[in-house]
Amino acid sequence: MKRQQTIEEIFQEFRNLKRKMAGNPAHNFCHDGITPAQFQILFIVKHQPSGISLKELAQKLGITSSGATQLIAGLIEKNFLTREQSVEDQRAIIIKLSKEGESKIGEVKIKHLHQLSEAFTALDDHDLTNFLNIIKKINTYNT
Repeated sequence: MKRQQTIEEIFQEFRNLKRKMAGNPAHNFCHDGITPAQFQILFIVKHQPSGISLKELAQKLGITSSGATQLIAGLIEKNFLTREQSVEDQRAIIIKLSKEGESKIGEVKIKHLHQLSEAFTALDDHDLTNFLNIIKKINTYNT
């Protein structure tokens, strides 16, 4: 029973750590001119160098195509994304990251990494390495 209690405590501490690392996401992104949902879109599109269809983006976000269209509209207006017709299928829309979008991701990422690093100030380099190794071990075992 002790093991079960320890596991429950670990999960509770993970939730606390997640909250601490996230801070106030609305505040963190809004002052950068984008919402958390818009940043998620930029991040998804960044990992699709040849672009992503509007339909596929909506599926990854778990929303409708019309919902995705509304979310990307502001990003296109700010020149963070471009919208093009697919060469293969004239009905499909391809979304690509612009240079401005790439730059915005870099800016937000630096701020976010600074915030994340504050969550680990209690750990010295040795503890941090051990923590990483433990997480990797759990992830490797559970895949």
